[in-house]
Amino acid sequence: MSSFYDFGTYFNCSPHFDFINDSSMEKINNTCRFDDQIYTETSPSSIHPIVRFSLQLFYGLIFLCGVGGNTLVIYVVANHSKMKTVTNLYILNLAIADLLYLMGLPFLIVTSHVGNWVFGNFMCKMYMVVTSLNQFTSSFFLSIMSADRYIAVCHPINAQKYRTAVISKILALSAWACSSLMIFPVFLYSRTFEVENQIKCNIFWSNTSQYDEQRLFTLYSLILSFVFPLMLIFVFYGLVIQKLRRIKANSSLSGRRRSQRKVTRLVLTLIVVYAVCYFPYWTLQISLFFLPPGQSHPSFVIFLFPVFLLSCPTLIQLLTQYYTHF
Repeated sequence: MSSFYDFGTYFNCSPHFDFINDSSMEKINNTCRFDDQIYTETSPSSIHPIVRFSLQLFYGLIFLCGVGGNTLVIYVVANHSKMKTVTNLYILNLAIADLLYLMGLPFLIVTSHVGNWVFGNFMCKMYMVVTSLNQFTSSFFLSIMSADRYIAVCHPINAQKYRTAVISKILALSAWACSSLMIFPVFLYSRTFEVENQIKCNIFWSNTSQYDEQRLFTLYSLILSFVFPLMLIFVFYGLVIQKLRRIKANSSLSGRRRSQRKVTRLVLTLIVVYAVCYFPYWTLQISLFFLPPGQSHPSFVIFLFPVFLLSCPTLIQLLTQYYTHF
């Protein structure tokens, strides 16, 4: 499943910046603090070599596990006819989003090692745009999957009308399109710039209200990519659970109904893991609001671990249990 650590989408910079114009910076009066970026928050000289190596090894393992696992998900769903269901189409898109995100981990490993962004301005912009997509696509597809479960379980008669390959593909394309629009500020304002003789890759707003805009953008992303989708998920799954409780007493459930309950549990498991892993991340993001500009938060590294693990599809074993056509 997906993760969402956008190295630059969430940042914290002191608001004391002087600009020549919107596209060039004359000087930086105060150092920019990147609490959400391990490689800028803790420079190689300020972190113990063993800890730094352990983090890089961790990122490398997540990259290998995530790329291998998500590639396997894509292969299984794409090459087995029984796996080509509406639910698995959404899981396929989640795996694709994860792969895009994971492509940024080698950049993080190198930058963490050298303490400097060495890939240029274009790759900085592409890196943050591609990795930022994961934040919104994950929550959007989980919301769609929850609505799909609601229709399949609570309205089985109309399910065949609305749960079609055409409609699911339209919804998938819409989720990608909406996610792309949501991260347009990342494309617009991400860039490289120099801080204390080091090149950094981050979002850099075009006026002096840097800290206020950072807070606004964090709230914007929190609401649209986490709070609102999670509310929809709770509503849909609350209705699904009520329906399943009403039919649980019936011991003569049909095979199809039992299959629906299996896939419902699968989707619910994905959602619970997603919510549990992201809750510490967003809790820390909000706590950063109360820190004065320029103060770092080294404990952010700890809160990234569950988020990174979301990109490593440890739930693929669950997926392979559902070869029944739903």
